Amino acid sequence: MRDNLPMESPQQKQYLRVQIANKLQRSFHLSEHEYFLGNYNSWLIKDVLLQGHVYLTSDSLLFFAFLQNKDMQNEESTNVAINDDSLSIIQSGTLGLKTMRYGDTLVSGMLTHRYWAVLRQDTMSIYSSSTELYFPLIVIDIKSCLYVEVSNKQKYEKEAVSPVGRGYAGYGISRQNSGTSTPRDSDDVSSDLRDLLQQEASEETVESSSSHVWIKLVTRKKTYRFQCDSLFVARKWCNNLTKLIFHHNNTNSNSEVLIKIPHSNIIEYNQFAIFSEDQDEEDKIEDEENDIPFGWNVKYYSNNESRSTRLKKKFTGEDESLETESIYFLFPKSGSNFFNEFEKIVQNNQQQVKKESSSELVRTLSETFKRSKQDDSRKQLGKSISTLTPSLNNLVQSVLNANGMDSDSILSQQSSEKSTAKKFGSTLVNATKIFAPKKSPSVIINESSDDNNDIPEPKNEQNNFCLPKNLSVGGLRSLDILLETSIKQMGEAITRYDTSNSAKSQEELFSTISRDSSQTKGGGYGPSAITKALTVFGSKLRPIPSHYQSFSDNDSYYIKQLKVRERDQNNYRETFALGEDCKLISSYNCYLQRSFPVYGEFFIGETEICFKSSLPGLSTKMIVPIFDIEAVKKEHGIRLAYSGIKIICKGREEMTLEFNLGSSRTDCYRVLCQQLNYTNDETNDSIDRHIDDTEASSMNGDNYHIPSSLEIARKRIEMARIKMFEDRLTTASGLDIPIMLEDSPFLKTEMKPSASYKITLLTIGSRGDVQPYIALGKGLIKEGHKVRIATHGEFGPWIKKHGLEFKEIAGDPGELMSFMVNHSSMSVSFLKDAQAKFGAWITKLLTTSWEACQGSDILIESPSAMAGIHIAEALVIPYFRAFTMPWTKTRAYPNPFFVPDQKKGGSYNYLTHVLFETVFWKGISSQVNKWREEELHLPRTNLYRLQQSRVPFLYNVSPCILPPAVDFPDWVKVTGYWFLNEGYGDYQPPSDLVGFMRKASEDKKKVIYVGFGSIVVKDAKSLTKAVVDAVVKADVRCILNKGWSDRLSKDKNEIEIELPKEIFNSGNIPHDWLFPRIDAAIHHGGSGTTGATVRAGCPSVIKPFFGDQFFYATQIEDLGVGLSLKKLTAKSLTKAIVSVTTDSAIIDKCKKLASKMSKEHGVLSAIEAIYSELEYSRNLSLIKDNHNINYKKHNPDFPARVGSPKSDSSGESVLTSDVKNSSFLSFAV
Repeated sequence: MRDNLPMESPQQKQYLRVQIANKLQRSFHLSEHEYFLGNYNSWLIKDVLLQGHVYLTSDSLLFFAFLQNKDMQNEESTNVAINDDSLSIIQSGTLGLKTMRYGDTLVSGMLTHRYWAVLRQDTMSIYSSSTELYFPLIVIDIKSCLYVEVSNKQKYEKEAVSPVGRGYAGYGISRQNSGTSTPRDSDDVSSDLRDLLQQEASEETVESSSSHVWIKLVTRKKTYRFQCDSLFVARKWCNNLTKLIFHHNNTNSNSEVLIKIPHSNIIEYNQFAIFSEDQDEEDKIEDEENDIPFGWNVKYYSNNESRSTRLKKKFTGEDESLETESIYFLFPKSGSNFFNEFEKIVQNNQQQVKKESSSELVRTLSETFKRSKQDDSRKQLGKSISTLTPSLNNLVQSVLNANGMDSDSILSQQSSEKSTAKKFGSTLVNATKIFAPKKSPSVIINESSDDNNDIPEPKNEQNNFCLPKNLSVGGLRSLDILLETSIKQMGEAITRYDTSNSAKSQEELFSTISRDSSQTKGGGYGPSAITKALTVFGSKLRPIPSHYQSFSDNDSYYIKQLKVRERDQNNYRETFALGEDCKLISSYNCYLQRSFPVYGEFFIGETEICFKSSLPGLSTKMIVPIFDIEAVKKEHGIRLAYSGIKIICKGREEMTLEFNLGSSRTDCYRVLCQQLNYTNDETNDSIDRHIDDTEASSMNGDNYHIPSSLEIARKRIEMARIKMFEDRLTTASGLDIPIMLEDSPFLKTEMKPSASYKITLLTIGSRGDVQPYIALGKGLIKEGHKVRIATHGEFGPWIKKHGLEFKEIAGDPGELMSFMVNHSSMSVSFLKDAQAKFGAWITKLLTTSWEACQGSDILIESPSAMAGIHIAEALVIPYFRAFTMPWTKTRAYPNPFFVPDQKKGGSYNYLTHVLFETVFWKGISSQVNKWREEELHLPRTNLYRLQQSRVPFLYNVSPCILPPAVDFPDWVKVTGYWFLNEGYGDYQPPSDLVGFMRKASEDKKKVIYVGFGSIVVKDAKSLTKAVVDAVVKADVRCILNKGWSDRLSKDKNEIEIELPKEIFNSGNIPHDWLFPRIDAAIHHGGSGTTGATVRAGCPSVIKPFFGDQFFYATQIEDLGVGLSLKKLTAKSLTKAIVSVTTDSAIIDKCKKLASKMSKEHGVLSAIEAIYSELEYSRNLSLIKDNHNINYKKHNPDFPARVGSPKSDSSGESVLTSDVKNSSFLSFAV
């Protein structure tokens, strides 16, 4: 373990030691005279693997673990409005859900719809899409959940291939080739396998056969079943849900896990090995290193029965024997120290028992004394403490099932009467000495030198247990994960665990959610149920508001009956699955305008507003955080005699409420104003509210801390690393192991890779295609990895300037840009010209890309580079795709090369992706397959075997611009833009540019930017003249980046037109410095430039030239933050400039969208996704590697056939025939 421990004040350390000692004394009721014997790092094995500490005292065994507060913030901030919902989001993504209650035996495909799911600290919510987050279809309260599991897990485990024991060792070791590995099944008949490998299948067949993994979430009242895209996705949902369920049900109010087992209560204990021994002598670990992980479990009398329970057993004649419990621990290091110390305690207490028993008369045991002796045993037992609640304990049960055992097989069965021989006595210590220098155990143990071997010892045998998959200690170490610890700020720890902040009653500290194992089944609609429903519905028709807080002494709407207020408060929290801290302020009956008016009840709470439909057959719910509300306006209702309120939320989403009484509308408006911290003014019909980052940061006082979006993004990376290790451990051991790290007030523990990865970023194209990869590379370097960018030679100096390794691949960006501008969309001429002009270049690109990627551990590629997926298959390394435009088959967005003039629906969008993928592969398949055989030594492939739809994909675009589609697989992530931020820090802009902008400000003139990036145009002079004329006519000042005329022109010797004084030719200026200082930007709609304008709150005028530029022009216009020009002339550009610089609606929307985007951290989100999906991607590579090994084994003539003539060896002939004979292509284009 690597430690990073900064120096702290000795006084602070000593103070904290005393504080934590006092806390342990209070929490566990330790006596003033109890001695502390040892503190050991350990993990509790229950439904999760929980990091904590085992403390040994002379009287008890203690386990203590700090867990993170449920709100990811200090307790003092519970009354503070949180301005970012991402604070509580644990996981989000798409899930399938059956829409009708059919039997499980029916085919689920036609009955399953995809929804957007969001898992928060207290709830799991299901939405229709990622943009409808105020209207949940289902809200599941985590506190009501019992357990979650993968349905028919054995059926899907074939998807996971274990990397342990394969031809290469370790994750962090670079490898030059695919190595050797053991195929999963090599006994198939050669001819059958060859037929199978040559079989052509569709992508849909693959997805339907391997993607439908179901998870089952069991609550007290209902069981939910959700469909996941893969076993890895299902495990991620199950692990996160299991952790939240454990947190809610097994901690006290301070989010602490406490276990106290008095020595006198212990029946038996057992040490057991979990990991097998290494086969190779050189890999064996010597016992004296005390570094072998082992498990330890103890069985004890819980002594937690209530008096009423014991009386009930007595009168019903039930067995009155004491209840027992078993606890399991894992000691990763220094386990033998703990076990030796515990053995000394056992021996010392046996001697004490022997001395006490020798002074007593021997009594004969008979049936008449059993009950009285049992009562005596109760009195002699110590008081045990545990915040744990009963559960299935799937983690332990899975190990026992793998070994053909039950929970009682580990420990021998012992009668309660014989337990007196195992009582370990009692001596006590001062709790303030817990962190004092350790005393010698011999002071306590050797108090009695009388040794008598006649006293039977507790049963203690060394057992070995096998995991579902055999995993050795060496295999565990090869997973390349370490726990890194660093000391936290002592001031934070003192504040969190000060004595004054811990004065809570023991009942509150140990309050947990009681879990009822019985499940309530849904009943029928009998007369009583109908009567009750009608009664409730009738009570909801009252139009008079209800206040649950008094606003004045004569508040006529205030409900004075305490029981009624408490009942409605509880119903409010239960209906919307809100926490105990959520308080209801007022409620109203009104209509919510959706597709049609929905009648229901509107609630105003302290931290949210909610709506629930009251009409039978409708289940509309709305939950909107107060902080998301940006404006409230009074309006006339759509219907006559109705009064309305319009609520405007983030993203300018509007919701309208209609009241049949004007007084109800007035009261609702007044209460909303009060909740939004405004003084009610009856003369105002609207209020606007905007809290910027400065105001939000000023809310962070001395008593609380609201994590910033940057802190949250970094925290998510830590969670992703844990998920990566969970995947590795699960794949290697065959056991689903949710891991929870302790949130200690002293030490911060993180899971990190033990070795840095060599990551190659492969891309082609313009400057805008390379720049995001530089930003990502710098972020990965900060994570401790080595990063190389492979792209065109002209970008080499730029990349090296940022501290990244550079490798050159073939290609000229200028030629690529010229070709793309001349062919703005996919067409038959596009395919013919591409093959004629770039056929030889593709061959060079494939070869140079293969050379540039040698030695990589992870490959991230822009799919336009074409080679990456094959290189990753040859190197058997994880592979990711990253792109700036929609590339995944979806019904939400069209392929960028087939963007229609007007929207044509989901079927058209999906067809464009299928068409492009098919045509693109047909154009390059012959060259790629030849390259695979001759240079990569891989068999030929096709679209089916490539499995492109299952490759992890990173979209470096803001979710505001490209919202995740519900039909995106879970491994497709929209991370946010990867900004390079070249204009930050010590950047110094040109002095003449600063002077030009200052002069424009003095003249009160608008300043705009005009630049089309690396675009190559046919007639640069005409474009420049149109821009100049439009700037002069619009009477604005222009900063011009005349890049289009520097690349290519029909006559390069032609003299450019003279620029007027209103235009400053700046060249390349960092967008992140320039755009916040101007009034509008005219550009080509490239992804990076579009993101920079939105981030700066700068309106855009987009003239697209090809590809994704048309897509982003449409998106920007739909969002209302800019305009799109189909044709750029002086007249059209003049009109557009005047519009975007004067239209207040466009300017206001730009500011709102920029504020929302400021919470995104695209590079950090991408790193989170890489860690999260790394093992899934590695598994895909291993599966392909198995296929290739089997293919070569059953085709021994494969090397001899490399380079032999094939029917489709000529790429040109294949493409030509396809183009000539493909009527469907011509029709689609």
